[in-house]
Amino acid sequence: MEPGLRAALERQAPTAFARASRTFAVWAARVVARDALDRSAPGAGDGDTLGVTIHELRRPLTILSSYVQLLVAGTLGELSEKSAAAVRAMAQATETMSRLVDGLSAVARLADPAHQPTLTELSAAEVITAAAAEVALEAELRSVSIDLDVDGSLLLRGDAEELVLALRNLLGNAIKHAPEGTAVSISAHGDGPAVRVLVRDLGPGFPAHEAPRLFEKYYRAAAERERGLAGSGLGLFIVTSVARRHGGTASARPLPDGGAEFELAIPRS
Repeated sequence: MEPGLRAALERQAPTAFARASRTFAVWAARVVARDALDRSAPGAGDGDTLGVTIHELRRPLTILSSYVQLLVAGTLGELSEKSAAAVRAMAQATETMSRLVDGLSAVARLADPAHQPTLTELSAAEVITAAAAEVALEAELRSVSIDLDVDGSLLLRGDAEELVLALRNLLGNAIKHAPEGTAVSISAHGDGPAVRVLVRDLGPGFPAHEAPRLFEKYYRAAAERERGLAGSGLGLFIVTSVARRHGGTASARPLPDGGAEFELAIPRS
């Protein structure tokens, strides 16, 4: 192989690896998800349930994610520039798989009539901070920062676990669309009987006519598909499901100067 061609391929390798990793992660998760949903349908064997499949997937994903994070942090030794790029791509792919598996688990749990939210008085700032912490690695891998602006005295009434889940999905969606080097903002304010949490990104946004469909199960925006972004179409469906269970609402709107704003409104305490 000519030296010039070899050098060009080596320069492109990290990008190609990242793209291939993301594609494989989405494909594998979707195959497992569809198969698990089919086998958990009425008439399927009692042992072949979605919950069992998710449980079996989580352990290897947790192990893989732990080792990849150690590699990214340099804990297991220094890596060459090319190796570091490959490991970061692996970390992004692993995060994609984990997010999809978590999404399937959340959808199944939220659809279970026996699983109802436990409503208590909560600090909006604490819920938002917890959600931001859960997507910190994802934001770092994409070189996106998270700006928080929340009144520490603002209280709402809700289920802490479910609200963190919803906000984590809103933030994850914004991080996915935010250009590298930009910031995603999350703020909260009291508006009459509700606490309104706003998440904004500076990505390409979406046509206004798509807004009502963004929260549909498995729906993915046209721009997201065109850009080849990883996703299952479950994240925003989880957000609107949590909102409904709390007597609140979820909505989305494109911003005039580009980007998008998503809102989660939850009753105040």
